[in-house]
Amino acid sequence: MTVYCQSEECRWNKNGECDRGVISLDYDNECGDFESYLDDAEWQKPYWKRLEDRETKQVYRVLFHGKEIEIKGIRFFVDVKSDYAYATEESTGLNVGYISEVEGRIEKITEAIAKLDLPPLESLLVGEYDEKTRKVTPKQDTEEKTWSR
Repeated sequence: MTVYCQSEECRWNKNGECDRGVISLDYDNECGDFESYLDDAEWQKPYWKRLEDRETKQVYRVLFHGKEIEIKGIRFFVDVKSDYAYATEESTGLNVGYISEVEGRIEKITEAIAKLDLPPLESLLVGEYDEKTRKVTPKQDTEEKTWSR
């Protein structure tokens, strides 16, 4: 019997079909065996993205978690399992296009990055990204800062 799966995040989803073998339904007749592949250790590697506040034009580095992929000695990160996932280049934090297209354009990507006059990623202010509003704001420190000479 084929059980169709519509959850792209479920680790058991194989091309739209449940690969679990046996499934259980919860009280709402929803799949009770859902497990997100994003919870796996390979999808929890921290990396920085370089993002700009559209209003102020301030550039921030924002911490994300995803999967590391190395292509021709250069490390990239993706945050979803898809050929159309955006790839983030590790050293710059720049989005360089779809991961499925990176290998064929690796020389152009490295040449373009070399031509850019970007401040080091580590020198940028740390920001936070709000998924709902799609805005970047400065990260608020939770510790009280003290100044001394």
